[in-house]
Amino acid sequence: MTDPEPSGGRLGCATGAAILVPLPFVAILLELLGGIGTGGGLFPLVLLFGVPLAAMHVLPLFLPAYLLAARDRDVPWWGAATLGLVCGGFPAFMISGAEPGVTAFFAGAGLVGGLAFWLTMMATRI
Repeated sequence: MTDPEPSGGRLGCATGAAILVPLPFVAILLELLGGIGTGGGLFPLVLLFGVPLAAMHVLPLFLPAYLLAARDRDVPWWGAATLGLVCGGFPAFMISGAEPGVTAFFAGAGLVGGLAFWLTMMATRI
């Protein structure tokens, strides 16, 4: 069922999910890669810097692209994941000078955020 004008509550919940859900995965990945070596105390730093960075990807890039795609039809899970991958990876690709590790890191976080957004949009009926 196509919802041309989803409620603000659904959009707010889904946007919050897209911003917050990838952060634990980012913290775990940074710990596994041995980035800072804080002994498990990395999550507060990821929250401090990750939330604004994720919001800068989700609000101006992902949200308008999703709403544009959902205007005429429902967006499938793989469509939201692809939008998240592109909206997470493309800015990192442009800023980092096409360094593959940085691009893959942000693209993966975007993919998780896109799936979280889609799941929240499909599950909530506010």
